[in-house]
Amino acid sequence: MGLFGIKYTDEEKGFLKHLKETSGLPEPECKELLNKCIKLAKKCDMRGVSNFGDMKIKEKGVFEKKSKTGLSREDFLKYWNRPWVWIAVEQELANLIRFTTFSNICENEGLSGKEAVKELRKIFIYYGDPENSPPDVQGQDADIYPEFQIRYEKWRVQYSPMEEREMMLKYSTCNAMVRDLIAKGEL
Repeated sequence: MGLFGIKYTDEEKGFLKHLKETSGLPEPECKELLNKCIKLAKKCDMRGVSNFGDMKIKEKGVFEKKSKTGLSREDFLKYWNRPWVWIAVEQELANLIRFTTFSNICENEGLSGKEAVKELRKIFIYYGDPENSPPDVQGQDADIYPEFQIRYEKWRVQYSPMEEREMMLKYSTCNAMVRDLIAKGEL
């Protein structure tokens, strides 16, 4: 049983184990993160759902718009046909890592919040709807559809962090690099 009386399914116990082994977070923080995502899933009636992609892709216009950016049907289904709770955990963990990095940049490099966010966008991919990106990150720098995540993660394991960082330095943001790699057919 998790904190606050949440009873974990066997699958969620596996998520907790994986989080403890890979995130570097203490167990209470792992439970807190998982519980937050389970509560969100329950609120959205998505707890236990692993076929959201199959349901969503049938909605008119949902996939067509995204396919124009190079997203394949396989990308879409591979991303969304996973446990919804785990998708939420990945997003929360990414936000936590970005926030920690943001705090470190502000504190250690003395940058303003706005300057620190600019630095974060150079080294982290930002997922979301490109049309709803913040006004100062449009065009090549705009958010990337989250369905590209699996393809991006598969691509990046080919390179050391230093090699990836070197490639990123050629672009205004990580998202600009990803868009360019997609356009070239390299990702």
